[in-house]
Amino acid sequence: MNGRKKTRILLAERQSLFREAVKAALENEDDLEVVAEACDGLQAIAEAERTRPDVALLDAGLPNCDGIRAASLIRQRVDGCRILVLSGEEDETLLLEAVEAGANGYLSKEYPLAELIAATRAISRGETLIPQRLLGTLLRRLIGRQRERDIVLERMSRLTPREREVLA
Repeated sequence: MNGRKKTRILLAERQSLFREAVKAALENEDDLEVVAEACDGLQAIAEAERTRPDVALLDAGLPNCDGIRAASLIRQRVDGCRILVLSGEEDETLLLEAVEAGANGYLSKEYPLAELIAATRAISRGETLIPQRLLGTLLRRLIGRQRERDIVLERMSRLTPREREVLA
């Protein structure tokens, strides 16, 4: 380790076999340490608040508060915690929701463990991780949403003072 501190990880995954395999792989690395585990979203939030991890790996499909909502709450409550959302497949809508919730990355569980380890390190260094195949779709959807907001603002700017008063 050369005196460097280990990256502290919260691992929240509903499937215990997958969670245990990922934990073993992460802890086999000299620079990574799993400091907490959770099997549902509420437990993930509580463990994040208790242990203040550097990185939270969150299953998107967590029960009792899905991984997207948990990501948003952890982002609000635990300063400096970086979040990687894990999903069973590459899903464009889920990716957009994760980004909007404040996640720093999104990765499919279809990738090999070596990719997850590399992604965890990248997230801990402050990088953003979006699968290359989904990047174009994400950008188009974000630009589309911005255009929708611009249209609404433009329409609102044409309202008379009385119409604004009624709207308020």
